[in-house]
Amino acid sequence: MSSDRLILYATLKEDGFKDRGYTVGDKLKTKEPLSVATRKDDKEWSDVVNWVIQALFYGEEQGINKNSTLCKNNTGPNKIASELNYLNAVYCVGNYEEVLGSPKQDRGLNNINNGTAGMLYAIPFGELDNEDTELTMNDDETCLLCDIRDQGVLNCGVVVPVNFTQDVLESKELTGMNVEYCRTLSAALFNGNEDAVEIYTYTEDDGSAYRELNNGNVDVIAGAQIKKVYDFNSPLSTEPFSSGFTFSTPYYYGDEPAG
Repeated sequence: MSSDRLILYATLKEDGFKDRGYTVGDKLKTKEPLSVATRKDDKEWSDVVNWVIQALFYGEEQGINKNSTLCKNNTGPNKIASELNYLNAVYCVGNYEEVLGSPKQDRGLNNINNGTAGMLYAIPFGELDNEDTELTMNDDETCLLCDIRDQGVLNCGVVVPVNFTQDVLESKELTGMNVEYCRTLSAALFNGNEDAVEIYTYTEDDGSAYRELNNGNVDVIAGAQIKKVYDFNSPLSTEPFSSGFTFSTPYYYGDEPAG
């Protein structure tokens, strides 16, 4: 058997395996997802780090390589993080393949997603007890999660295609998947109640979903395309907020260009 070490130990204690002479080997097959970690007190800095990593992926995908003639060592007055040229990370250091320094045939799950295979990875959570845990926060913190639980309903925006005319609750494919995500999030928030959600629809090309999220009229948007400009601030607001939006790990990869 090949599995997590703790699972192996627990399995070998069961009656079907106990005292049968099984041993746990020392060969490691890792699927550990590694990342860059930043503090949560500066979201803009965290966003910069993330977009540098995305630039490395984009560089390999598009065949953009290290190029010292394009590397701009510029420490000028530009202080708008969303307007930084993140391809400098590629031009000055190299793309993901060059940084990793590993042949593609040996990279396994670390290959760039070219659309030929599913690249979704479920992070192992271990054993979770289904308990109605009370949410707490410090006096100086704002807890949106607490507010949603107190109001007893999740306000979830769903991005739909232009000229969408279907009943969103009966829709299939990507739109239906976004609706199901709202229900799934509701079930996670309200102890299995998938119906504690109000769903609102927004057209994908007019920015209305981001505007409503910015104004607090919805708690989350399902089906939002990750865009750099929205990650740092909102061009839709007359008073852009400094922290921007927070995006989840992507759950669907379409054919849209990088934002």
